[in-house]
Amino acid sequence: MQPDGKPVVGGDFSFTTLAGQARNRIARLSSPQAALQSLDISASAVTWSRSGAGPELALPPTLLFSVLGDVYAPVGSMQRINGGWRLTGFAPPLNQTFYLRARAQLSSGFGNGSGGLIESTRQFFIASDRIFANGFE
Repeated sequence: MQPDGKPVVGGDFSFTTLAGQARNRIARLSSPQAALQSLDISASAVTWSRSGAGPELALPPTLLFSVLGDVYAPVGSMQRINGGWRLTGFAPPLNQTFYLRARAQLSSGFGNGSGGLIESTRQFFIASDRIFANGFE
């Protein structure tokens, strides 16, 4: 899935065509409706909102955390909510750049015999609201 919501597919297409267009093992598909997604933090919850023409997930997504954006560690499994997925109880680091990635498996193809991954990654920086470190105002 590309950032604009259009999927890219690869494989051995019959007669080197896909949807009537000549292709050589890779094609970018267009849809009248984009697949939209966003990853956000509010209070102690991380929400992965998904809407539009995006594929349904085969399993609940996993939220992953990284400090540098290169190595990610799992935080937990997200729960289904209206319009997406959410993980509650997340305590983000303050005054530090970090990355969150929501990743999930997809099922597709004939009899759901194929699969893939979809993910959304975002960089965050949350500043501390406190004037004094010890909490005195």
